[in-house]
Amino acid sequence: MLFKKLSLGLSLSILVGLAGAFAPRHASALDIAETPLFMTAAVDPNIVFMLDDSGSMRWGFMPDELVLEDGYSASCQSYISYGGVSRTCASNMGAGFYLASPHLNKSYYDPSATYEPPLRPDGTSYEQADFNSAKVNGYEGGSCSTSNPCIDLESDYRAIMDPYYHAYGCGRGCTAYGFTVSPYGNAVPAFIYEFDQSRPGCGTDHTDNDCYEIRNITDADEQKNFANWFHCCPINS
Repeated sequence: MLFKKLSLGLSLSILVGLAGAFAPRHASALDIAETPLFMTAAVDPNIVFMLDDSGSMRWGFMPDELVLEDGYSASCQSYISYGGVSRTCASNMGAGFYLASPHLNKSYYDPSATYEPPLRPDGTSYEQADFNSAKVNGYEGGSCSTSNPCIDLESDYRAIMDPYYHAYGCGRGCTAYGFTVSPYGNAVPAFIYEFDQSRPGCGTDHTDNDCYEIRNITDADEQKNFANWFHCCPINS
């Protein structure tokens, strides 16, 4: 009998001890460092705001590969004064319908976007662009000038791809810089080439002319939008 009492007492003691060992305890607040432990001094924010004002920012195509690597070669139909450039190559569209389409050329007019007049340094807007007299550089105030001419987009439009970089020999002692693209190299009403995957002959190569169809900008509201794009964006992005 005595042995049973001792065994029972020992069992109860063990159970009480285990219960105490596994009883919940109140955890202390966890203090996690907000800066790396190896840093002993504060560091100023390291965000850098950069603006690219290199010459390629004036190109009317993006990315650069659309002209530099995709094999487009300007076919100069004539050498003209246009967009503030005294002598430039007026190129046929050739195999470059995609250059006048936002599908590949992210600098070109996109009808799904709304373009507003550019802003002055004080945050106020310049005037709404005039479709029949749109400045090449809408950020420059004042009247139209030789260096910043106004273009009638209803009859004298050429898509400005490059106003200075590419050089073309145009005769003895003559060099033309930059190029525009338009059907047959002519001055025409404002246009866009719209991408359509379902067109006959359009495959996986989206630089193929078969994938595009030209459309002129004729709707009055869209003409305002196109003029604002031309006024601020093609070669001033």
